[in-house]
Amino acid sequence: MLGFLAELFGTRHGRFRVTVEPPGAVPLPAVAAVRGDLELALLNLLLNAAEACGDRVGRVSALARPGLDGVELVFEDDGPGIPEDQRARLFEPLVTTRPDGAVRGLGLFVARHLLARTGGELRYEAANGGSRFIVRLPAWQPLPQQ
Repeated sequence: MLGFLAELFGTRHGRFRVTVEPPGAVPLPAVAAVRGDLELALLNLLLNAAEACGDRVGRVSALARPGLDGVELVFEDDGPGIPEDQRARLFEPLVTTRPDGAVRGLGLFVARHLLARTGGELRYEAANGGSRFIVRLPAWQPLPQQ
């Protein structure tokens, strides 16, 4: 899925580069998520990273790895990062770090909401001057037999 989103995103944002890191030899468990919700949440994360880079060529790496009880998707960009005084409100609606007001500030709010609907989580970490967003998706559990 990460490769599909990288291709889709690359056709619409030619200046922005998305690199998908292979998950390695460790197999990933199936996750409990609605595919459309997950794709939209991840696309919002990519759009957020692209907008943060402004007019310069930006890069984001995407990595899928096993988590404690599911899968983690890690998106790390080389943008300007998020100022520390704005991090507490990062996932609130209509909050933006862009000074020009060119965006509405809904992408991270929507992404977190869509992930939470299926038990997933979205969190932020500062990373090498840029930003790192970590998506946690719970492993799929079959319903008990009756």
